Amino acid sequence: EQLNESLKVEEEVANQWRANEWIVARGEGDEVPEVLRWSGQIKNRNITKKESVKVCKYLFTHREKEPDTPLWSHLLLYASTNFGARNRYVEWAYSLLDALRKYEADIECDSLHSILDGTLDEETYRRGVELQELILEKLKEKESSIRKPIVGKLPRPDFVKHMQLLLGPKGKGGVCPERSKVHFEELNKELANDQKSTQWGVSDKEVQYITLLSEGRDGSPSLYANALRRQLYQQRYEYTEDIKRHIL
Repeated sequence: EQLNESLKVEEEVANQWRANEWIVARGEGDEVPEVLRWSGQIKNRNITKKESVKVCKYLFTHREKEPDTPLWSHLLLYASTNFGARNRYVEWAYSLLDALRKYEADIECDSLHSILDGTLDEETYRRGVELQELILEKLKEKESSIRKPIVGKLPRPDFVKHMQLLLGPKGKGGVCPERSKVHFEELNKELANDQKSTQWGVSDKEVQYITLLSEGRDGSPSLYANALRRQLYQQRYEYTEDIKRHIL
């Protein structure tokens, strides 16, 4: 039986990534986040992808409720509450960071790891999530012009055409910076890959877009949604960098 593309990606990452049995701690200086302060070696718990995604969802949700509290502090609270003694929660925290790197093909794992290490700012993350939600609402509006009540699916040609519109210039109905041909080719490729799995509701004739743009059974997104979010991040980054250049 042919593995679906999501499982293939995870398998490839797992084959390339070899988690060490022991992780060297970063020390106990003030520059080290409190949840990671330890000297010596830490036992790797080899946290699963399912648990990693669950933690990502939890931390991002609580970060929105308490935006003034740093994400590292939310992680410390989660770890200390769920794993008790300091040696146990520090061990878990290092193991989580290792797992986030292992499962970086998943956009939630990669987002959390990137925010924690400072390569992705939280505003870019939030903007990406907001735009994806806006795109979903616009697709619902499109379907409502065809039938009511909506059922969460569109003919595949209509879905592809409307996504090109939504990802085009704002003056022509788009909701974010215009995409290049390469971006659309990537999305179409991932749509075809998602079709190989029955999980995402993609066929030659139609696309169950609500399913496609929602999380799967293990909390992970489709390959299409994964690629879409990464593109949104990249364009947000390029936009802010362009502003910085003009200011400076």
